[in-house]
Amino acid sequence: PSANVAAILRGFGPLAEEWVVIGGHFDHLGRNRPGADDNASGVAGILLLAERMTEQYETLAERAEGANRRPILFVCFGGEASGLAGAKHFVENMPIPAESISLMMNFDMIGRLRDHQLMLMGTETSPEIAPILEQCVPPSGLHVHAWPEGNGPSDHASFDAVGVPVLFF
Repeated sequence: PSANVAAILRGFGPLAEEWVVIGGHFDHLGRNRPGADDNASGVAGILLLAERMTEQYETLAERAEGANRRPILFVCFGGEASGLAGAKHFVENMPIPAESISLMMNFDMIGRLRDHQLMLMGTETSPEIAPILEQCVPPSGLHVHAWPEGNGPSDHASFDAVGVPVLFF
């Protein structure tokens, strides 16, 4: 048995109906890949993002009248190593319409970052992604190896298959 685990960070302002999904998986079968990196690093990244983004949203909401932020759905998927079962189930039973999702960001094996090299898939699944990367990547110090397609061997592929823009870290 397995389950998906999710949490919502509410958005506000005109963007309050344009969702971002941040996901990763917490299962591993223990074959051919290091289990702790394959699931623990992505989930740890999601938890850290949830904590920091909650703090930022609360601060912004308190300070700025007319503030504007997208809601974020944080999802830890089960069953990734069993054919993306958790992500497929989620996409087939989404609690929000697929067309309301602006972006799905998937974190998988992010503990393998070496020499500031980052593989990033799905960079052309939306025309809005390139300008954001052009603004964010240079100051990050990361050397990004970008792939335009959003298909691939992780949970984001289920979202890409239904036309949701994705970024796979």
